[in-house]
Amino acid sequence: MKSSLSHKFKAELPYYTILASFYVILTILTLSIPFFWDNIALISKPAQAFYEQHLQILLLPPEFNPIHPPFYAYYLAVIWTVFGKSLAAMHWAILPFLFGVALATLKIAFYFFPSSGRFWAGLFIIIQPGLLAQGIYAGSDLPYLCGIMFSLMGILTQKRYYLTFGLIFVLLTNLKGLIWLPILFVIDVLVRNYSNTQNYFSGFKSSLTKIYRAYLPGCILVVAWFVYQYLHLGYFIYPKHSHWSQGEGFFGNFSQMLRSLAVSGWRLLDNGHIIGWTILLFCLFIIRREKLPFTTAQSKLLLTLIVSAVLFPAALMLRDAPNMHRYFIPVYLLLWLAVLAFIEVLQPITQKIVVILSLAALLSGHWWVYPYPIANSWDNTLATLPYFKLNAQADIVISNLNTSKKITVGTEFPLYAAPKYKDLTDLVVDGLMDIGEFSGKRDTVPYFLWSNVSNDFPPELHDSLSQYCNVLWQGQDGFIKMTLFECQ
Repeated sequence: MKSSLSHKFKAELPYYTILASFYVILTILTLSIPFFWDNIALISKPAQAFYEQHLQILLLPPEFNPIHPPFYAYYLAVIWTVFGKSLAAMHWAILPFLFGVALATLKIAFYFFPSSGRFWAGLFIIIQPGLLAQGIYAGSDLPYLCGIMFSLMGILTQKRYYLTFGLIFVLLTNLKGLIWLPILFVIDVLVRNYSNTQNYFSGFKSSLTKIYRAYLPGCILVVAWFVYQYLHLGYFIYPKHSHWSQGEGFFGNFSQMLRSLAVSGWRLLDNGHIIGWTILLFCLFIIRREKLPFTTAQSKLLLTLIVSAVLFPAALMLRDAPNMHRYFIPVYLLLWLAVLAFIEVLQPITQKIVVILSLAALLSGHWWVYPYPIANSWDNTLATLPYFKLNAQADIVISNLNTSKKITVGTEFPLYAAPKYKDLTDLVVDGLMDIGEFSGKRDTVPYFLWSNVSNDFPPELHDSLSQYCNVLWQGQDGFIKMTLFECQ
């Protein structure tokens, strides 16, 4: 038995080594990239609050409260305390979780696929647009994504300790973990009983009594956290009148729910993933036409994919908040694992063509950028990389304007964040104001900073600025555009 495990590990070790080496090199190349997008509010601000209080607090005031359990931000503050506060330390801190997502996905591939399928699975993981972008930008969702993939690995390989371990990260790092908890439970029950077609109902009842123990540690810990927060702050998630309550509420009207479902459908197809769904449907058509049996890998992966792709968007319908591409990374990874499982029904030459087409689709997905004012998930694409240089230049221009007189600059997310919370510098850029805090009209402030990265910047205001105001500074690099308007 021990010899068998040793042989198995030796066979898998080259894949782990290549994957780890890739992510270490990726981290080294991106050590200077600042906090970006939701990372500013969800990681940078709370982590700096913990750091400045010398790790002596766990509950944050509303202006720093990320609404999600703040344990990753606290972990980052510990890293800063030990190694010094820097962007490099921030990127190294996220590396174990990035590798954890890839490792768990690859372990699922090892469990189901022969050696050739494992190689392609590793390549698909590396170039997956959302995961690669999150790795470069040290995304706040990576600890939670790591937990989801470990949980799925535990379910699909029937190794319960992976599920228990993964659920702790799912529930204690992100509120979306509360959405994934019942989804994972449904997948667990269905996968456990998928072959028991004759006594499915009795098997279902038996499974409920056997599998719940793996869920207890994570559930107990997250309930304890929310109760602790309620006892000390008077609310479970966020204060009733906080800014989070305006964008993270539940139960919008019916039209909002339908729009959310449509956006989720768009997200599932976007960034090249439409090719994966097309390939999968074609393979299912072949299986039905030829009356071929499903393999274990095909059955379990397809079942897991369908449940995830249906229940997760359905749950997101209840949230009155944007649906970002990064939310769907677990579904994307499952999709491409399912594609690898099902292309076995194709002829060898066709399989090679399909794999090449899939790789091309995923690589192209990094540059599926829609023109302004269509909103993009800018933390899901490599096309965002020039933004950081342009934003730093704009900050310097605005800082220089402030030396001669006090100014106000109207702008939108994520441009109004102070350099302290983006790149951890002491550059003072006073006067940046969220357009939402005033009427947002051209004559309300003398300066406006616009970028196509600002999804919420009103297009009619941008048109007015372009027509009636002077361009004080302008920059463009690749897909990224940025303009500082003077309207005096």
